[in-house]
Amino acid sequence: MANKEKLEKNIFRSKLAKRMFLAFVFCALLPILVVFIMTFTQVTKHFYDLAQNNLKRTTKAHAMAIYEKLLLLESELKNTALYIRQGYEHHQIPHDLMKDDSDFSRFTSKYISTEDNSIIPLYSNCEHPPLISQTIRTALRSGKTVINTSGKSGKTSRVFMIMALYPDQIPGEMLVAEINISYLWGIGSNYNLPVNTEFCVVDENNHVLVTSFSPSDLSQVLDSTSQALQLDNDHKKYLTSKWSLFLESRFHAPRWGIILAQEKAALQAPIKQFQRLFPLVILLSIWLVLLFTIGSIRKNLIPLQLLKKRTVQIAKGDFKGEVIVKSQDEFEELAESLNDMSSKLARQFDTLKAIEEISHTAFSHQGSSSIIYSLLYSLQENSLDISLYLVDQRGNAQVFLIPEKNQEIKPCPKPLKLTGEELDLLSSNSKNLFFTSDKGLPGFLSPMEKEGRASFALTPFFTAEKLAGFLAQGFRSGADLNDDDPGLRQRLADQLSIALSNAKLVEDLNSLNKGTLRALARAVDTKSSWTAGHSERVAKLAVQIGRNMGLSKLELEKLEQAGLLHDIGKIGVSTAILDKAGKLTEEEFGSIKQHPVLGVRILEPINTFGEIIPSILHHHEKFDGSGYPNGLKNFQIPLGARILTVADVYDALISDRPYRPGWEDERIFKLLQEEAGRHFDPEIVATFLNMGVVSDRPSTPPRSLAVAE
Repeated sequence: MANKEKLEKNIFRSKLAKRMFLAFVFCALLPILVVFIMTFTQVTKHFYDLAQNNLKRTTKAHAMAIYEKLLLLESELKNTALYIRQGYEHHQIPHDLMKDDSDFSRFTSKYISTEDNSIIPLYSNCEHPPLISQTIRTALRSGKTVINTSGKSGKTSRVFMIMALYPDQIPGEMLVAEINISYLWGIGSNYNLPVNTEFCVVDENNHVLVTSFSPSDLSQVLDSTSQALQLDNDHKKYLTSKWSLFLESRFHAPRWGIILAQEKAALQAPIKQFQRLFPLVILLSIWLVLLFTIGSIRKNLIPLQLLKKRTVQIAKGDFKGEVIVKSQDEFEELAESLNDMSSKLARQFDTLKAIEEISHTAFSHQGSSSIIYSLLYSLQENSLDISLYLVDQRGNAQVFLIPEKNQEIKPCPKPLKLTGEELDLLSSNSKNLFFTSDKGLPGFLSPMEKEGRASFALTPFFTAEKLAGFLAQGFRSGADLNDDDPGLRQRLADQLSIALSNAKLVEDLNSLNKGTLRALARAVDTKSSWTAGHSERVAKLAVQIGRNMGLSKLELEKLEQAGLLHDIGKIGVSTAILDKAGKLTEEEFGSIKQHPVLGVRILEPINTFGEIIPSILHHHEKFDGSGYPNGLKNFQIPLGARILTVADVYDALISDRPYRPGWEDERIFKLLQEEAGRHFDPEIVATFLNMGVVSDRPSTPPRSLAVAE
């Protein structure tokens, strides 16, 4: 420890250490400074552009809001005209027909203007109404609403909306309304612009309709085309933006120019913050580079310490690392030998790890596909350069080449067809096979050959004494196979063969189990022609709901089982009751209500079904507690039972019954929404209605059995 401290203190006495330090300074710090300067310039420009673009978007949004208000005002004025044409008295016509919750009046007055410019007030008196010129009357012949700006009220022009009261009598009486400018421009109590924002609207002749600018500022805004102005308002800089609002397409009116201005200092606050933090980032980067430089020098000057450290790691079971010593002496040779030994040990332990993962996957009752991908990801994770070929009964080989870490594993796009000779060769050799490019390679090795391999070692594996595939390892050193470890592939092949055989047995058993459940479900459903396929459809729909609710794979399997067996208790219910066309008596309905309990009694002796019995017992409970058999409510009802309730009711309603035909989906959806919180769990109803795709409708029973609704 004392020697180590002494070496660290004297590190810069070495000429090599000094040269390395200077090289790091010039090769690292100088480029970093250049990058930081360029970054500062680009980021500053980006922030400025972003501020300008945000102001442009705000201007456009406000212009579109004004246009939408004009459309709304036109609709309201048309409704007023409609009332008048239908003969309503003036005092009977409601005003502010489309008034929203803000209780904000959109018009300050409304009146009828006759051909001789006489005024008939409808709503409030209009002071100094505008003269309806012949130009306006002519414009109304186009069928468009006229927007007229006349007069001044402070800094704001008055705005009138004019339309023909009787479109087929032009010239004739006209409906005129003065627009509430506070509502139209979004100012006053209805102010809806960002803080510290100045606002101006001009027509196409640059006449001001409304403005919040001071006279001196306004003249600069109207005369300048620049986006950044030095205004006289307390010597503050402003960013300005203008948007042209095209009104001619809908109204007879000139286009308006919407101008917004915001303080440049407020918009560029993020730039100021960035400028304050930037020097600190530069200093931190320089400090990190210096620390990295000193650390690198220390590592290169102490090769013996590195070798010792690596030896300790190997003793602790870390075989993945590698020590690099470029001292061109005995230390470098020792480092290479240590790395070679570590690599061989790593391959042995990686093989054991891969075998363990395959075994774990197999014993967790996962399918063949999971076992295959468990092997592939283990090979990838542990950097074992071994490819997998899966061979089917027709001699087609699916090839998996192991990519680098963090890349997706998928088979080669096109399967390979093995010849009869190749199949015989692989099937007759349970041990390793070797191929080299100088002696000719079989066609199925072409995918690996494209990867630059020249020599190959193969280990076949079998299931049920039939060829299932083989593991292939390629070498880039031509015919030299001295580095090959056939025991590694053989152990993997043996374990893979065992795992796939076990998986096949488990899959067959699961298939038998599912087939048995479906047979039981069909046995129950076929008791009545009206319920044929009901249990299978309910199970399918329940699984769809559960999947959309994020249930696990195991939970979905249990839910499917419960769906298939939820009506098994109907075995004990008379067919006459199930097929009865009329209303059930109280005694008959009591018999029906016993079927969940009967189902539980049937399934209780089978331990495997213990987890699904609560879902079967309570699938007729209601969310408000009015269901049967136990009157459970809310979340006392098991989740599986709540899901089955929705699926069961839906399938029952879409199906024809002796006493009624099946319902349409819209009627069922309405019922589900109405009964959410009473009959059904609201969350499950919402999930079901959002699914979009529902169960297929069952086929209709023979008409000889059907009874009219």
